[in-house]
Amino acid sequence: MKKSVLNGLFVLTLTLGCKQPIKLEPNNETSLEEAPIERLVTMFTGEFDNIAQMRADQQLDSLTKEEKHGRLNRIFVRVDAPKVGKYVLVGTTRYNGYDDKPWYFDKTEFLVWTFTEDEGSNTITMSPQKFKDLEARIPYATDPEKLSGFGPEDLETGTSGAICQIVWTPTENGFTGKNKPCKVLSTTTGKLLNFDWSYELHEKGMYADVRGLDDEGNVVYSTPGNAPYQLDRIN
Repeated sequence: MKKSVLNGLFVLTLTLGCKQPIKLEPNNETSLEEAPIERLVTMFTGEFDNIAQMRADQQLDSLTKEEKHGRLNRIFVRVDAPKVGKYVLVGTTRYNGYDDKPWYFDKTEFLVWTFTEDEGSNTITMSPQKFKDLEARIPYATDPEKLSGFGPEDLETGTSGAICQIVWTPTENGFTGKNKPCKVLSTTTGKLLNFDWSYELHEKGMYADVRGLDDEGNVVYSTPGNAPYQLDRIN
């Protein structure tokens, strides 16, 4: 496995391709004394970006073009939606926004995430749904005030590998995440795949690794170079 080298943290001011700036109000200071579910939601709230990894990959002649990571940006805002759950985040994913290239906003990963503690274990399940009126909400996709107040009637099951439930286990420095068995149509390959997500989340950022496997266990889709995305917390 070829690994990328991180060269530091780049702090950016970003927009979603609309006139309104991104509004984030994270509080990422966590304590081991917090309930695990509170700690997980707090650590998830904020903005994560892999521009340092992307820049490092660009400097490595040993990597092919296909093995180099492109730009990835993920934002999670906590919203007030008590009819949906006590712990609710709205997440967005954007790709390729660097130099003069415009951001690509991935509509399949504009998702509402709820969190539930799993009885009889020390784990937390993170479950996604999407907005029925997704297009109308994109202009304020990261504004928690404008997003708040929706109910179950405003949501439906999403598509693509991004809709897999993720089970999180606390660690000393954060959490590890692994998806539940999940077979869905890949929007990247157009094939029905068994998705295999792996995450590491800590206060300074997260690692995100994904595999899409066919029924014979062959890897059809994966992160570039079979190496995880390394996203620094930038807000």
